[in-house]
Amino acid sequence: MELKERISRKVKEMDKIVNQEAIPSMQEIHKDIVVHNQGEQTLASQTQALEGYDSIPQMNVSLKQAKDRIKELQDFIRYMMVSGIDYGIIPGCEKPALFKAGAEKLCDIYGFSRTLEVTNRIEDWQNGFFHYEIKVIIWNKKTGMIEAEGVGSCNTKEKKYHTSDPYNIINTILKMAKKRALIDAVLSATRTSGIFSQDLDVWKENLENRQE
Repeated sequence: MELKERISRKVKEMDKIVNQEAIPSMQEIHKDIVVHNQGEQTLASQTQALEGYDSIPQMNVSLKQAKDRIKELQDFIRYMMVSGIDYGIIPGCEKPALFKAGAEKLCDIYGFSRTLEVTNRIEDWQNGFFHYEIKVIIWNKKTGMIEAEGVGSCNTKEKKYHTSDPYNIINTILKMAKKRALIDAVLSATRTSGIFSQDLDVWKENLENRQE
């Protein structure tokens, strides 16, 4: 009888150890299930968000098409654009300057149209100071989409104008702002900023210095 009691007591002690340490409670089991399910749901949502996503941007044109377009542009500049009229070579500069005539030719060959807006103007008639800021928008005639925007400004206190009668050069100032905005927009729209610069004034100053 004593032996049976000892064995029974030992079994109860072992059951108690198992229940307390080896076997988790139902609350713990439920908690583990919830955490696991949340992890599965998070992983699933992240996977779904990434479906169809390509981390490497794709080109709109093939490499061959890109090369052909660059060659066409280079040929157009070489055979259709005239040095001194459409662009000018600036001594000491790596790139020629694009002129208004050249910008207009590039617009035509690419099928672009353009709109102009005076975004800022200062007309101080009492003190003789005039300033104009222009924005030019380049549109694709086929798609109707905006290809680029350019800004340009000019004022009567610039070095080349400050000695002139400001009241006699108002139209000149306005036209220069338009030209600068146009060239800026065309360089962006036609992706030719690697070929041309916009240093028109520098080109003219060097030309004037050589002629003196």
